[in-house]
Amino acid sequence: MVGRFRDLPLDFPAGERHAYSNSNYLVLGLIAEKVTGGQRFGDFLREHVLDPLGLNKSGLDVNHRPLPHRAAGYERSAGNIFNAPYTDMSVPHAAGAMYSTTHDLWRWAEAVFHDKLLTPASRAKLLTADKNDYALGVRVGVSHGRKVIEHGGNIAGFSSFLAYYADDGVTVVVLANQETRIAAELAIQLAAVAFGEADTSATPRTPVTVPVATLETYVGVYELRPGFQNTIRLKDGHLTTQLTGQRAHALLAESETKFFLTDLNAQIEFVRDANGRVTDLVMFQHGRSRKVPRVAG
Repeated sequence: MVGRFRDLPLDFPAGERHAYSNSNYLVLGLIAEKVTGGQRFGDFLREHVLDPLGLNKSGLDVNHRPLPHRAAGYERSAGNIFNAPYTDMSVPHAAGAMYSTTHDLWRWAEAVFHDKLLTPASRAKLLTADKNDYALGVRVGVSHGRKVIEHGGNIAGFSSFLAYYADDGVTVVVLANQETRIAAELAIQLAAVAFGEADTSATPRTPVTVPVATLETYVGVYELRPGFQNTIRLKDGHLTTQLTGQRAHALLAESETKFFLTDLNAQIEFVRDANGRVTDLVMFQHGRSRKVPRVAG
């Protein structure tokens, strides 16, 4: 795996900006093996992290090893459910080969945030956000009006999401055996229940018809960050939205400027300047909003 990318040029100088990279996590796992004298990454985790914390239902997965109660992963396409394709867990390695349960991940959060694993200085470094509200492997932001430390993941038929609301001591963990955003969406809804709030993000929406001439004015490229864009296209009289490296999603209009995704709990609103030109879009998902400038189109 390292041979696939080790001779490629850097996307940008280290520290200049942030971009999530599975390759970086793979290298990090190999560094851990190097500094421990060649101990396998899974064995290192078991000896120094998992067993001391009592996380006996978590570990680095190995396909050929029997694992009691192992869930089967699924994918959804065009409204149908399919078995996820086989993935050898030696490929993602430290970038995504772990298995766990909701209870173990709750214990993990308790350990990270309550001095059972890290020193206060190490935890402060871990949670200090830099570029794009991203810290060392976690995103630090605000949700439901509260500080939240969170991250999600997707891999061959599975998705996950863990959120820790620091000021409230509330941990939300969702694991799903579908490779969709369902885990993140459920986590937001569960947090709303925990805080006694009504979750309005899933409010039913009624589609309306918007003239094609108006839809054409929204077509273009909107840049979240260098190299990561949201491309809006017009197809068969309807808009689609597609993030870099992800599949396209259909958009339905609920007003002339506001649209919602048909297969994800997310919305988009287009913004015009004083001259009527579309300059930005605002993305709404998981209780958050983000304004994204138009760079082409």
